[in-house]
Amino acid sequence: VSQSRYGRQAMIVEESKKFKNSSLTPAPNMDLTQTALLPQSELEDQSIIDEESKKFKNSSLTPVLIICPTSVLGNWQREVAKFAPDLRVYTHYGSKRVKDSEFIERIAEYDVVLTTYSHAQIDQNTLKRVVWRILALDEAQNIKNALAKQSEAIRDFDALHRVALTGTPIENRLTELWSIMDFVNPDYLGSLGYFKRLWGIVTGK
Repeated sequence: VSQSRYGRQAMIVEESKKFKNSSLTPAPNMDLTQTALLPQSELEDQSIIDEESKKFKNSSLTPVLIICPTSVLGNWQREVAKFAPDLRVYTHYGSKRVKDSEFIERIAEYDVVLTTYSHAQIDQNTLKRVVWRILALDEAQNIKNALAKQSEAIRDFDALHRVALTGTPIENRLTELWSIMDFVNPDYLGSLGYFKRLWGIVTGK
């Protein structure tokens, strides 16, 4: 069903408020303009965030973490600056990026942290020290292989809300959908073994 740009954006925000770890994979035609608006809209409802954050240690002031492919990192910087200019954005990328305690101190000054899938895996021990306000994956099919180290690292991050943005939740096999859904709502579809046994019988594969 076709939806307006702001209609789909509103859907993401409302759905993400319903769950501690929001279960949501947006519409396939979600574009970068709409995803860039997500952090601003979610941050506007401070009362909901504050209430949820009481359930997590050291999370009341943590920023949004957006993980995206390297190829669109610059696009995210430009789009957030254009549509949410009041948000302070920190880009965690490059050989000179800070880590560990220095990283924790640095992000306290920002509303949004941008990084890439490869850096999220490499720096997983640093990033997992934070309970993120929102953890959003752009092009979430990058975690389609549930057993890949990159996927395992990202699923291990803590967040008040989780959002997966993808136009191709399934490219080759049904387990790719499981991997994305297990990120946004862990255990919702059962274990990977259970999921494969159940749907392997149904599909005959």
